Amino acid sequence: MRALSCVLAVLSVAFVTAPSVRAGSVVQRQDVHVVAPGETLWAISREHGVTPDAIARATGLVSPDRLQVGQSLTIPPTDGMASTVPPLGRHTVQAGDTVWSIARMHRMPPAAVVRLNSLADGNRIQLGVILQVTGGPPADLKRRNPVALAVRPAMAWPSRGVVTSRFGPRGRRHHHGIDIGAPIGTPITAARDGVVKFAGWLGGYGALVILDHGAGLTTWYGHASSVLVEVGQRVQDGQLIARVGTTGHVTGPNLHFEVRRNNRPLDPLQFLRGTR
Repeated sequence: MRALSCVLAVLSVAFVTAPSVRAGSVVQRQDVHVVAPGETLWAISREHGVTPDAIARATGLVSPDRLQVGQSLTIPPTDGMASTVPPLGRHTVQAGDTVWSIARMHRMPPAAVVRLNSLADGNRIQLGVILQVTGGPPADLKRRNPVALAVRPAMAWPSRGVVTSRFGPRGRRHHHGIDIGAPIGTPITAARDGVVKFAGWLGGYGALVILDHGAGLTTWYGHASSVLVEVGQRVQDGQLIARVGTTGHVTGPNLHFEVRRNNRPLDPLQFLRGTR
């Protein structure tokens, strides 16, 4: 009888201290993730199978874009649900790439590229840097727009002078065109038949002319001392459109010349034909 009483006492204690779990429920557990060097909220969320917003809410992050090494993040439970976090991929920055063009290629907002990679300046990305991107494989731009990636059309040199700066990395920034050094007042001519899309002042470009050549192709002529065409005007290959100057951000008189396809800068020297 005494032995039976001991057994009943043990069972009573176990019944009182056992957690109450409703039938069919899932025991939820919150994890803690300590931020390591180079980690972003997007990468951490993918690792744990939850959304970045869920981690931000659970942790009470004031600025989700700025994580500190050693910071503790609260990882909320998933409730057994499938993760809605998009898969991550990689994009190696190539000549002519911009945040806008990379975002468009991988079907994601430009702001997401900046946030995912903790970019301090979305206008400055270095050649060869590997960026994290979301979504599936890069968009097949050739299939979506066959004309946009057609054979490079030949263009005439827009001015006479010496190429003082080429297309590509220049210090910490990417130079989107070439600079042709020439005396102030030197003629600037259309590199190809087109329509004037812009004629006026634009930030560091100074006095600028943009010609639209169709199929997403445009040419840019910056730092002019005078602009001789108007928006909507149709011009021909070799027609005078402006004169070399020192407007905008320059170190001396020159023509800054760009070639863009769907607003993506390309190397002008791949288009220019013959000699100046």
